[in-house]
Amino acid sequence: MSEDPRERFQQILGSFTEGMLVTREESDSLRGRPMRVAHVDSDADLWFTTKIPSGKTADIRQHEQVAVVFQDNGRYLTVSGSASITDDREKIRSLWQESWKVWFPGGQDDPELGLLHVEASHGEYWDNSGARGLAYAIRAGHAYWVGDTPDIPEGMNAKVDLETSGSKS
Repeated sequence: MSEDPRERFQQILGSFTEGMLVTREESDSLRGRPMRVAHVDSDADLWFTTKIPSGKTADIRQHEQVAVVFQDNGRYLTVSGSASITDDREKIRSLWQESWKVWFPGGQDDPELGLLHVEASHGEYWDNSGARGLAYAIRAGHAYWVGDTPDIPEGMNAKVDLETSGSKS
């Protein structure tokens, strides 16, 4: 029985604590910034803390489409979607982590503290970890010796439409 790609995507996504947020600058060039994940919703939407104003908030106000890229130990995942900035104090309080005081000394009410919300629309993962990685290594070794290319094991890669979950409006 094969694993549901959407469930596998959400499982892998939930294991990451940091990702690279890619925005489009005013000059139209792409810029990546490391971001610590504040929260992952059940529909794969992402929340990050951010300083208001900042370069990334200016980028998002100009171009709301972003990508977030995650990688660790043979697992890779991307999320694409629309980003927005909010200073909703109720949402900030619900996600608050004391470690954020390093960047926002005023705590939950710091006037520069905002949230960056990525409403996920599409994602893709490549899971080459654990047994999947071993299966791929065996296939790759065999392919090398016979002068071929390896088949990708089932479940190692999937594209996921994140707008069709029923929880997105």
